[in-house]
Amino acid sequence: MNFDNFDGIDIVDKISLLRNCKSAERNIMISPYNAIANSRAALEILCKGLIKKNNVEQIKPQPKICKNCNMPIEDTVNLPPNLATMIDTCLKEGLFTNEDAAALIRKNGNDTLHANKGAQKLHVVNAKNIEKAGSCVQALYTLFKEVFGQELLVPDFDLNKVPFGYYEIVRAVPKAPNEVICGDNNYFVKDPQENYYYFQVFHRNSMEERDNELGARGVLTGNKIKEEKVIY
Repeated sequence: MNFDNFDGIDIVDKISLLRNCKSAERNIMISPYNAIANSRAALEILCKGLIKKNNVEQIKPQPKICKNCNMPIEDTVNLPPNLATMIDTCLKEGLFTNEDAAALIRKNGNDTLHANKGAQKLHVVNAKNIEKAGSCVQALYTLFKEVFGQELLVPDFDLNKVPFGYYEIVRAVPKAPNEVICGDNNYFVKDPQENYYYFQVFHRNSMEERDNELGARGVLTGNKIKEEKVIY
């Protein structure tokens, strides 16, 4: 998977950071909600780590002003840093420069923080949500490449390396014109025990939650045919 390229980074809380990044990538195809939530969590850990590593002053949230008395609202004074101010700090100090990537992750990630209709819709496994999740994970990868890329010489993000959960894609096979599957490909995949499968994935638009081996939330079915020989 793509974020394996960053196993050699040196940053505060590296284990938690990479765990969130890899969880985000694994969840793109099976749980867009979790992919976006993990991307946001990873961005926050990244910002905290960069700020601490470079020993820069953290921008503080501005208090809200009372419209009637034109004075700061007490409950909003001296609040701890939030993701928005962490991003602003990193941009101001030049710790990374891709404001659009950070804003995309924060905007979509905020939708996962509240129990509203927006968050509920993200639980549905469909092409729209998969695309949104994928854009967040790719934006996160872009930030990582900017921050760590010169040190590690990592390649660009490769969509063909995005796994289905813990099923790693070995080879993508273009689908036939009459195949009704999600995306453009069928896949040869392998599980953590090195078992190989031919994999077709069908996504259905549904608010129903159903547990299955590829992940909960929404309905996802896979036609998984085990291969008896190793696929190269």
